[in-house]
Amino acid sequence: MVFLAPFVTVAKVGYGIIRARILYMHYVVRIFLESPLFQVPKAKPDDSAEDFRIQTEDGLSLAAIWIPPRASIKGVILFGIEFGSNRWSCLHYCQDLLDSGYAVFAFEPRNQGESDSLPTYKPLHWVTGFEVQDAKAALHYLARRPEVLKLGGFGIFGISRGGSALMFAAGDNPMVKCIVTDGIYATYSLMIPYIRQWIHIYVKDNGWIYDHLPNWTWGLIAKGAIHQVEASHKLTIPYLENHLAQYRETPFLLIHGGDDRYIKPLVAERIFHLAGGKKQLGTPEHHEIWIIDKAKHNEGIQKEPIEYPARIRRFFDRYLVYGSHATNGQIISESILSKPNKDPGNALSSS
Repeated sequence: MVFLAPFVTVAKVGYGIIRARILYMHYVVRIFLESPLFQVPKAKPDDSAEDFRIQTEDGLSLAAIWIPPRASIKGVILFGIEFGSNRWSCLHYCQDLLDSGYAVFAFEPRNQGESDSLPTYKPLHWVTGFEVQDAKAALHYLARRPEVLKLGGFGIFGISRGGSALMFAAGDNPMVKCIVTDGIYATYSLMIPYIRQWIHIYVKDNGWIYDHLPNWTWGLIAKGAIHQVEASHKLTIPYLENHLAQYRETPFLLIHGGDDRYIKPLVAERIFHLAGGKKQLGTPEHHEIWIIDKAKHNEGIQKEPIEYPARIRRFFDRYLVYGSHATNGQIISESILSKPNKDPGNALSSS
């Protein structure tokens, strides 16, 4: 009877998949469409900013701002705002960069803030093809701005969904020289652990089956739920995992909250590894990951009000202003990279 064991195993797996899809799929779709309650910064307008509109490929007008630096310009940062915030929220994160000579460009994606809306689209906290399209419009505009052309490129600083959307859009853009993200996620990788955790809540009988299902079965359920949402809402939900290998040669600082209850640090570490951040022979040395102890989702700047802006500034100084191509391999002095800000407290200004 031993020869029957593989067939019994296959039968159990098949039974588990069928039961999970029938009894659990609608719960996964429902939870997927529920937006968590995020506390997001919404700063007041800055009088020095240039406030204007940019156009998307499908004809929408997006609200955008250009905030000039408070010192001689040495770099430009494209800031990706988080879900539910506005373009002025960049001031919550970028005060130190502005004081240090960086101009900041930020925009609001469709159906958010003062940008145009699609009547048939209800924004999700997940990245859809619409946010990627808007991110491409921002990249297209900024890559042709005179200040950027003179400097030869720009850096990206993106928060949560805004950072994830820019990661989708920026991979083949030669003007993007380095990237900083905080709280980004990949939809598929984020769904899997939650699907495994919640199935015992919604499908109570024969729970032992689900404990023994291989990982790929949960992937089938996740993709099935994504396809249902795409069909019912007439949108696309891309997979960031498929784009991350493009960033192996791009300097990348990934920041994440160690106590993030929405996006566990393991998800951030997977993104980091897929982007080439593994600490082994043959992988880039210019990838950094910073898990901030006791910080919840996007709370790093509150938990580390001095080091957070300082570390981001040092990263952009090293890889955007004094990048390897600009320095011809010369070592950059820490005294150059770490000039203190006039007022570190400015990093928390949001009103």
